[in-house]
Amino acid sequence: MSLTSFLEENADVRARFRDGFQKPDFRLKARILAPPLTESHGLAGTAFDYLLRFYVQKLNRCAKANGWVAQHGVALLAFGGDRSTANRAKRNLDAAQNELKAFLRSSSTRPTRGLIEATVKMARLDVTYRVGLIDHGYTHSSCLLSAMMDFCRKNRGKVNVLVVADLSRLARNVLDQGTTIATLKQLGIELVSVDEPITDDTAAGKLARNMLGAMNQFFSDSLSERTRYRMQAAVKSGRFPWPAPIGYLNIEKQLVVDHERASLVRKAFELMASGSYPTGDAVLRMITGMGLATRKDRPLSKQSFSRMLQNEIYAGWVVSGDIRVRASHRGRTIPVRARET
Repeated sequence: MSLTSFLEENADVRARFRDGFQKPDFRLKARILAPPLTESHGLAGTAFDYLLRFYVQKLNRCAKANGWVAQHGVALLAFGGDRSTANRAKRNLDAAQNELKAFLRSSSTRPTRGLIEATVKMARLDVTYRVGLIDHGYTHSSCLLSAMMDFCRKNRGKVNVLVVADLSRLARNVLDQGTTIATLKQLGIELVSVDEPITDDTAAGKLARNMLGAMNQFFSDSLSERTRYRMQAAVKSGRFPWPAPIGYLNIEKQLVVDHERASLVRKAFELMASGSYPTGDAVLRMITGMGLATRKDRPLSKQSFSRMLQNEIYAGWVVSGDIRVRASHRGRTIPVRARET
């Protein structure tokens, strides 16, 4: 249940809110002193709903809290998304629960920055559950197209209209677009494109729809080709074109050593090479105890530590597919791992 629905159904609570929160006069015309920092106003509103809920829960220790919509979003991701995205969402949800517990235990009624950031991530998971598509903060929406269609099939007769901003948000190639639209029609669901009202079921509308689908596919394919070409060119020149792994930083499109963490990363490789530890888990526990953490000050997961040990950039190599070249140091990038193992 949303905050709006809750207030509409509970007159006494609505009266308390009306008495306790002064409603601004929207007729006032004045210069905005603090302009919004985002265009995602709906996302910010959902995050505020979570934050207000936590604040009310803080003031009323005996309040009984129901589950979060974000939890259903995680479940939907696990069903229809890729495993890494679902795991990341689950970690974000767990972190949000820990932030809330710490806030409820603290003596301060001022929400922490960590709790505020957690509400934004939860708001994105709300989008996953309510719409059936994951927000771009997690992955591309096309990853959950099948989950959305499954939802429509299971709720046949209950879903009448599917609204998209434009057809490119529904599919990025002609085949997927045609298949999706045909399936929706069989289910009795009308497709509405907000920015393309001409794409109805008339002869002209179908022509426009097919032309837009072809243009969207051309744009997507061209973008993929340019991206692959530039990535390959970067790798062949010895540049690491991806986000910097732990122990490095991305500065001016170059990979440079993160001196705060590099020594601990090097120590991890030395401990593994010593043969004194039966498993990588033991080394991970030891190196975590010595202070190695991500740039967000979180401990490395087993998967992240395993990827770190297998990443050849630490030996000074940039690898992509069949391409394997020496990293271009230019006096700034030094391999964290002294020798190949």
